[in-house]
This record gives sequence, structure tokens and C-alpha cells, in this order.
Amino acid sequence: MAKGFGNVRGLNGATSRKAMVKDSSKITNSTPNSIAQKEEKPSELISEVISHLKDGKALSPLPFQVADVESRMKTYATANNITLGSDKLSMSPKQIQHALRDNKAEDGKTITNEEMISFPSRIGNMDLYYDSKKKNFVYTDGRAKSIIHPNYKVKSTGHYVNFITASRITNMQEFSQDKYTKIE
Repeated sequence: MAKGFGNVRGLNGATSRKAMVKDSSKITNSTPNSIAQKEEKPSELISEVISHLKDGKALSPLPFQVADVESRMKTYATANNITLGSDKLSMSPKQIQHALRDNKAEDGKTITNEEMISFPSRIGNMDLYYDSKKKNFVYTDGRAKSIIHPNYKVKSTGHYVNFITASRITNMQEFSQDKYTKIE
């Protein structure tokens, strides 16, 4: 299993996440906002964020868009009175760092950089579930899962997005629980 980077104390022991997010003087010119303005492919944006995090560079904590909400998610949300924050799926550098951190790797719960980078291009081929207890959508390929938090409020801006977090699946039987509805 590929080891993540950073840990609970910070990125490779260098900069704490609180300092990374709060000290705007450390934010590079390649924040997600300026990255997104380059109109790169979502996989390139994610790869650039991972590279900056590995280098210990601080990035803006703001989410950036990586994919459109699929029609199957929109249809299910509409039919079940679920509010989606926008018509896009978003990630943030902080959540990418969280998904790839060392202590998750030690527990076997981290996903690989490649899985994170390729997520936007793979969603159409992944199974999609709705978790009725946590009120989240979940994409899975049988190895990893990406959880979509619909209508997530970004504290710093007050805007609502469909926010993505990710982790390794430890047991596929998880999706046979009553709380999950498979969306076709």
C-alpha cells in the first residue's frame, strides 16, 4: 500500500494544517482559485494540489470544481427532495491532504494519488449509492469510495457546494446495509 504524506501534525511534519489554512501570507500563487482559472483538466488540478502539498506549500482552503453532477445523482436528488449545493462536484486541498495522510495509510484507509487524480474521469463507471443515515452520496469502484456531501456550506464564503471526501473501502459488504440505496 502506498504511503500517504503528511500526518495529523502537518504536512511531512513541516507546516500544520491550521497554519496552512490560516496564514494567507504562505498561500502560493497556485491556489485552487488561480489553478482553476487556468482551465486545466480536473485531474491536472488535483495532481497539482497533491504536488504542492507534498512540497509543503500552503494552498487556499477553498474548494475547486472537479466534475459535473451526473444525471443519475440529479434525478435521485430531485425525486427524493435532496438539495444539491450546485451542479458541480468540488474538492479542497485540505480534504485531499486529509484523504492521503500518513495515519490513514497506516490503517489501510488511504487511497492512492492515482485514484484521487483519476476520480473525475471515472465517476461514470463507478457505482453510486445514497446513504440515508448520513445523507450523502457515495461513489465506489469496489476499492475506494468518494463521499459526496450535498449542499455543504463552505464556512469562509457561505457558498454551498457538493463536497467530496475519499477513503479506502475496508469491506464491500458495507454497501449491502439497509441505509444504502444503489442509484442506477
